[in-house]
Amino acid sequence: MSNGTGRNSRFLRIDMSDLISKSVLIDDIRMIETDHPFDDKEDIIETVLATIDFQPTVDAVPVVRGEWIRQDDTFTKYMCSNCGSKNYQGYENFCPNCGADMRGKKNE
Repeated sequence: MSNGTGRNSRFLRIDMSDLISKSVLIDDIRMIETDHPFDDKEDIIETVLATIDFQPTVDAVPVVRGEWIRQDDTFTKYMCSNCGSKNYQGYENFCPNCGADMRGKKNE
C-alpha cells in the first residue's frame, strides 16, 4: 500500500484537465530535432519543456469500475456494487444507471 510517497504516488493525484496525447507529444518532440539548432543541454531541456507545455489537453474522465453482485430474490438478478442499481435483465458490461465498467476489477 502506498503512503503517498514514492514514484507511484503521482498517479493518485492525476488532474484530468492536464492529460495530453502521448503520440502527439512524441511527434512534436521529433520535430524539434530537425527544426531547431541547440547551443547546450539546458537549451534542449527548455525547448522540450516548452513543447510539453504547449500540448493540447485530451478530453478524459476516470473509469469507474464495479461488479455485479448476485441477488438471492428471483426477480432481481444483479445489483451494481457502485450505485446499488438493480439489474433485472442479466449480466451486462456496464451499469445502465451509473455507467460503471463491470468488465474488470472493482475500484478500491
